[in-house]
Amino acid sequence: MEKQKSYFSSFAIIGILLIAVTALIILIFNQNQAKAQEDILTELTNRLTEQGVPVKNVQRANYTTEETNQPQLQISVVLQSTTNSATVAPEDPLYVHMVQREIAIAQKQNEVQFDTVNVTILNSSGSMIYWSDVPVGKLSPTANSQVDDMTLATMLLDRLSLHGFFLHSLSVSTDTNGTPVLNIQLDVEDVQTANEQFPPFMFELSQLLEEFNSKGIQIAICKIEIVNITQRQVLLKYVKDFQLAQENWWQAETFTKEWFPHPPPPVSDSVD
Repeated sequence: MEKQKSYFSSFAIIGILLIAVTALIILIFNQNQAKAQEDILTELTNRLTEQGVPVKNVQRANYTTEETNQPQLQISVVLQSTTNSATVAPEDPLYVHMVQREIAIAQKQNEVQFDTVNVTILNSSGSMIYWSDVPVGKLSPTANSQVDDMTLATMLLDRLSLHGFFLHSLSVSTDTNGTPVLNIQLDVEDVQTANEQFPPFMFELSQLLEEFNSKGIQIAICKIEIVNITQRQVLLKYVKDFQLAQENWWQAETFTKEWFPHPPPPVSDSVD
């Protein structure tokens, strides 16, 4: 009988030790996860600041969804706009894209899984003028381009129809993450020309970039800026991220909305 009690005591001690060791492992794992998350927040803040993004605050938060009752991890970023109005400044949507992209990059490199990203923009008075809460994007893989940046820019210049715009500049460059980026700056003399010609320009450019990417001539990000040079007014600031399958833009109130979300209708041959 005493021997049986001894067995029971040994099993109880082993069970307690196993529970204690398991709890310690879970605690260490959670601490390491929290530290990794904090490291991402610090790295993200530094990277965005270096790129000129006006970061005011970055933090993480845990919450539970009402639909699934599952724990979620959110990263929240607050940006400071230069505007004092209730609408965002022209650069702000591009900053939102940079935040979402850098979070996707950081998550991929550090293997810490955030579920959603919340971006808030404040005006100069401290009032919220923009808010979004979306799942963290997944970067699709991009193969190395088969041509160098200068050759690709020349190929685009040879194929691109300006449709009444004046080409201020066109360049292809590789950013710090090795991502090929196309920058196009267009000038136009009046908003009417811009409104008439931008839909077909955008349609043809989209077709051209899809063709290039399908042939291994890679463009991961395309940025477009249009300026009315007569009135010295920015009409459009636009970015398309092919890896995130995402578009962000700001446009003037007078600028056409007919370029999205559908392409212009095809031009039919006239019959005399």
